[in-house]
Amino acid sequence: MLRRMLQTTFLATIATVGVLSFSVPAALAAPDTQPPATPGTPAASSITTTLASLAWGASTDNVGVTGYTVQELKNGVWINYTTAAFINVATVSGLSAGTSYTFAVIAHDAAGNNSARSQPVTFSTLPYGTGLTCSIFIQSFPGGYTVSGNLINMAPTTSNGWTLTLTLPASLGVNSVFNGSLTRAGNQATIVNVVYSGAISPGYSLAIGFTGSYTGTFTQPTNFAVNGVSCPITVSH
Repeated sequence: MLRRMLQTTFLATIATVGVLSFSVPAALAAPDTQPPATPGTPAASSITTTLASLAWGASTDNVGVTGYTVQELKNGVWINYTTAAFINVATVSGLSAGTSYTFAVIAHDAAGNNSARSQPVTFSTLPYGTGLTCSIFIQSFPGGYTVSGNLINMAPTTSNGWTLTLTLPASLGVNSVFNGSLTRAGNQATIVNVVYSGAISPGYSLAIGFTGSYTGTFTQPTNFAVNGVSCPITVSH
């Protein structure tokens, strides 16, 4: 009698606090068979003799995009060229100078679903030149300024060593130089490569430049030339 009463009390108690709860196992989740959306058409930029940068509109997916494959059209057949995990940019290198190329992109998800191929982009690499080219960007702000340069090797062989000359007004101070060593005499300045920045492979570029300060009115540096070749200048105030 006592045991029956205790059993009844125990069952009533656990039922009240919800200890006894049962659920039917959920059915196995259906596999992900939905492919990612088609990526945007790639855009080519920073094209040199041997490389270019590609960027495209990101794909979307019901679960998540896990990466992209950049494909090249060769002799009428699409061939996988390189992969880009998560990010929607890639660099294509090892190209031939003065040659037309066509690339497109496919997106992937974790289940192995592939998107449709994007619309292609076609561009031509630059022909080989005789050596280094350069571009200069100058930006000033109250009390200071920056000079950013880009050297590109247009020759078919590695460039070993470079010299950048410029007119640098004496009113401009120089605080730091990157990827080079600067000397000045009056209004003339010279920047030469350091040990680790002298070699530039064909089609590749090197960022150079310096920062400085001034008092009064800013007078911009001028007459930039690398190895005697004039550099175009862009100025932002």
